[in-house]
Order: sequence, then structure tokens, then C-alpha cells
Amino acid sequence: RHTVWGMIFGMGLLYTALFSSNQHFVQRYLTLDTKIKAQGSLYINVVLSSIHISVCSLVGVVMFASYASCDLMKLGHVDIPDKMIGYFVMDLFGSVKGMPGLFIVTVTAAAMSTMSSGQNSLAAVYLEDVTKPIYTAVHKKPMTERFATNITKCFGIFFGLATIAVAFLLAEAKDTLVIIAWKLLGILGGPLFGMFTIGITCPRANALGAAAGLVSSLGILIWINAGVLMFKIRPDNLPTDISGCIVNTSEYHNKMTASAFFNTTPQEYFNMTPTVHPFELNTSFSNATVGALTNGLPELDYESGIFYLYNVSYVWYTLIALIVTFAVGLPVS
Repeated sequence: RHTVWGMIFGMGLLYTALFSSNQHFVQRYLTLDTKIKAQGSLYINVVLSSIHISVCSLVGVVMFASYASCDLMKLGHVDIPDKMIGYFVMDLFGSVKGMPGLFIVTVTAAAMSTMSSGQNSLAAVYLEDVTKPIYTAVHKKPMTERFATNITKCFGIFFGLATIAVAFLLAEAKDTLVIIAWKLLGILGGPLFGMFTIGITCPRANALGAAAGLVSSLGILIWINAGVLMFKIRPDNLPTDISGCIVNTSEYHNKMTASAFFNTTPQEYFNMTPTVHPFELNTSFSNATVGALTNGLPELDYESGIFYLYNVSYVWYTLIALIVTFAVGLPVS
């Protein structure tokens, strides 16, 4: 799913689509009074986004190195990878006063900033493209500034409540929230980026061709994701195990006996185990213990005869949309 080339070129193209044709970013450019300032903000954003993606990738590599021999998901401590970052922060900085709280504050602040600006963009788009035309057609006069301000606030509240509702639904999803978000950005933003690109770079392209390319690329990406969901295709992950997990010896001795350990299933054992901690330097599991815990786990078959596009990483969705838009849009034009 994530390779060096995919993160450089695929993710780079996805960010290009965001910076050039996404309403969320374009609205911010328009708040600046000159074109030079808008271009400067874009250049700064490109540099900071590159650093952000690089740091996130580095954190992922470090987390894998830390938990490769003590997989928290196989232990049943977490059900989705999103929750592992909390364990990781507590493992490294749990003893540092204020650090866990600082982590929560930074994550919350970043999320609130992104969500508030996104809701503002949705409210503005809905006002300009939906509400104002309907209001003008019904009342035969333009909307007043005061009414527009009030209705925009109502839209902001509505989209905020809708976002909270969607968050509860996504909590039940098996994929990570970040992956779901990037997939949606690729599916919806890729075709839009392709439409703008074909219009800018190809003089012969017309509205019909651009629309045909937009619809075709959107249909292809929806079909790919429908196949992924239908056939339950999962990406190939690097191998992990639980041979490096370490049990708190004193608590284990007080609450568990050898008889209880060898006469319970792996799931029952981990429900009874007081602490399993990859960084706590006490007594590690023996090979016999690891064999008992992993016995009976199903072997995952990653070989599939399903059409290859179903296995394409989401980082290439924008490129696929761009190719399909040009392949369909130019002949139709």
C-alpha cells in the first residue's frame, strides 16, 4: 500500500490535486488580497506538507520497529491501527509529566482547525451554489447580506452535527480513519483535478469532453472501491508476531497460575493477563508460550485472482483519475 515511489509520486500528485482544485484550499487563497501572497502561501504549504508527510512516515516506521515483535492488534489490545499511536506515546513519554496531555492537545487542536475550516467551506459552497440561486429564482431579487450571514451560520451548525454523526459511524469501520479520508479525497478529488487539468492543458477539450472524463474517472474509482469492499481485499502487511511481548512478572504471578495459563485459550488468556507491555523489561514469553498463543490462528491467503486494479493503493487514485479523464475526455471532445 505504501512504497517509497507511492509516497513521493502518488501522494505528491494527490496533494497537487488538493492544492489546485479543492474548495477547502481555493477558498483560503481567495482570502488573500494579492496573487503573490496566494502563491507564497501555497509554496509554504508545499514545504510544510512535505515535512509533515515525511515525519508521519518516519513515526510509522519507528512504531513498526517497536511493535513488530509484540503486535498489539494480535494481542487484542487494539482493534484498529489508529489506536496504536496512543499506546506508543504512553510507552515513550508516559513518565514525562505533561507530555501525554500535550499530545492530546495538539491532536485535538489540529483536528478542530481542519474540521472548522472544512465546515466553513461546505457552508460557503452550499450558500453560493444552492441557496442563492434558489432564493433569487423564488423571490426575484438577490439575497441580503444579513440573511446570507445567518443562513451560513445555520449551515455551519448543520454540517458540524453531520460531522459528529459520521464520526460515530466511522468508529465502527475496520480501516483507519486516515486511510478512509485519503480514499475519499482520491475518489472525489482525482476526477475534479483531471477535469481542471484537461481544460487547462488541452485547447481542443470542451465542456462535454471534460464532463465525460469526470464521470468516467469517478465511475472507475467507485468501481475499484466497490470491488475492494465486495471481495474484502486487504493490503499485504509486513509480518509481525508476539514473541517479544513481556509480562509484568509480579502481577502475572499474583493473578495467574501455570495451570490457568496452559488450560485456557489464547483469547481467554489475554483477557486474564494483567499487563502485556513491549517496553517493560521483565520476563519475556518463551517459544512454547508463543506457539500456544498463535496455535489455531488462520493463515491469511494474500494471493488473489481478482482483477489487479482492486489491489492498487489509494495513493495512485489521482493518477488513475487523471489518465481516465484524458483517455475519455479528449476523444469525446
